[in-house]
Amino acid sequence: MDLTKDALQYLVGLADPLDLQVEGLHYSPRVLQAIKSPVAEPLNVTTLDGFVEMLEAGVNGFKGDDVVIHVTDFKAVQLVNRAPDAWGRRQVHLAAKPLQGAEEFQFEEWHDHEDFCISLLSLFQTTPDLVELQDIAAHISDRTELKLEDTGVTQGMTLQRTAAFKEEKTIKPRVILKPYCTFREIDQPERDFIFRARQGGSLALFEADGGSWKIRAINLVAEWLVNRCHGSENAQVQDLVIVS
Repeated sequence: MDLTKDALQYLVGLADPLDLQVEGLHYSPRVLQAIKSPVAEPLNVTTLDGFVEMLEAGVNGFKGDDVVIHVTDFKAVQLVNRAPDAWGRRQVHLAAKPLQGAEEFQFEEWHDHEDFCISLLSLFQTTPDLVELQDIAAHISDRTELKLEDTGVTQGMTLQRTAAFKEEKTIKPRVILKPYCTFREIDQPERDFIFRARQGGSLALFEADGGSWKIRAINLVAEWLVNRCHGSENAQVQDLVIVS
């Protein structure tokens, strides 16, 4: 059915006004919603090696002058557009995050002797303090009678398994350890912990650096990417800017 000019004008007149005035103030009764063009979902990888390999393969056809590598977190890296699009969005072409659910040591919690010793072996890089901590933990079990003398700075400990066996040890006030906390390709950042033991053989590690390790971890990830990308045979990857 064809509409006449008068009919069209009538229909337009039925529409809500675009501008309303209430006590001298202007209001719009309509909400305009921008129709945004679709963007491709980023490709996701779980290692830094995979991230660089995707870069060298030219994922999503990116151009080096148009993108940067952004280390957004100690567990997150993105290849992102330098400039936003017309709607203020910066497209992410590639993202790297470690595998979800990867096992990490549970700090601020008490662990039984066996779980604690296994975690020291599997969830930490080797450091001198780790070796010493393993030695102390190896002397403790749920059958060990502990005599603890805690000064608030050090914790003295006398171990007695039998009437004939007795050994005294002093726990250092702080230990420097490297728990796995970021991408496994990275030399994990050193972190300060307070080690404590209590009757029954329960052991715990408490964080003592206020979370500053996260900044060090981000810098280590960025440093690894700089070394790997700048050493690439792909000229476009060599010139990529890396920010953290």
